[in-house]
Amino acid sequence: MLIAAAAAALTLPFAPPLDHPLRYELVETTPSPGGGEWRFRLVEEARFTREGAGFALALRARRVAANGHSEGSATLDAAVRPTIGVPLVLRVSAGGVATDVIEGGAK
Repeated sequence: MLIAAAAAALTLPFAPPLDHPLRYELVETTPSPGGGEWRFRLVEEARFTREGAGFALALRARRVAANGHSEGSATLDAAVRPTIGVPLVLRVSAGGVATDVIEGGAK
């Protein structure tokens, strides 16, 4: 009981940087069945803005690359390439949970 109370007291509120461009890179590497590795890389831009009691999170993929397994890389490239540059805006609660899609679509 005391540990739970202490953990609750240490919980920080969700407070993203507002109106500040963020850029991040996701890299995932997995072993290929025939040896070597398969590598996926996605570069995205993000921006939080205030919306009501919560936030709006605008995401935009800027680059995607995959290598290592030619068939898997080609499939991934065909699936993800059309989303490059297309905005996706999510509604995010005051607690930091994505609750709805505000805007999003394909080219």
